[in-house]
Amino acid sequence: MRETFYEIIPTQTDDQVREYVANAKKYTKECVECAAAELAKRGHPLNEDEISKAREEVADRDHAVDNASKNNSFGSGFWNKNIVTDESAPLLYSRRAIYTFTFFGGAVFGAVMLSMNMNTVGKVREVLYAMSFGILYMFGVIYLTSTGINLPSVGVANLLVGWIFDAFFWTRFVGKDTKYRRRPILVPTIIVVALNVLVFLPKFLGM
Repeated sequence: MRETFYEIIPTQTDDQVREYVANAKKYTKECVECAAAELAKRGHPLNEDEISKAREEVADRDHAVDNASKNNSFGSGFWNKNIVTDESAPLLYSRRAIYTFTFFGGAVFGAVMLSMNMNTVGKVREVLYAMSFGILYMFGVIYLTSTGINLPSVGVANLLVGWIFDAFFWTRFVGKDTKYRRRPILVPTIIVVALNVLVFLPKFLGM
């Protein structure tokens, strides 16, 4: 597992640690606070002006992101909320990615991606909740499909599950204010495309 900034910062030089405070708007609040605490621990405490300036920069950036999110509702501002380039931030599948892959790949697929995020941020025990929900939903879909329910209805249900993953599981276990870097989606994209081809190609060819 990739090291967190809590593990990285204590191994860096004083100048490297000061970088987190000097350019606070590039980093998460937790990272900046950790850097300030590390400098104090080394006998180089920051003065009140430096700490206040760093906190203001972080707060101003977060406020701007929040405003963009509110103004865009479910647009790009909403989906891009809390996504940063800070190397100290955890690497997670984005909210948009989980929502999209839940629709095209099903609840279990979305649950796996969400669970990987939860594991990354230290919510290991809670992974069971997300996976259990996804698996129970899958069996529910299998049962309903066997009764003759049509595909569009399943798709609508997947959208609902995606919303539950985002509104409940992400907010509660990943954290609605957690800053993170976007994890590449090449691997899950290949898997979903392959699964859909295996499912729909035989039907298309009349097999």
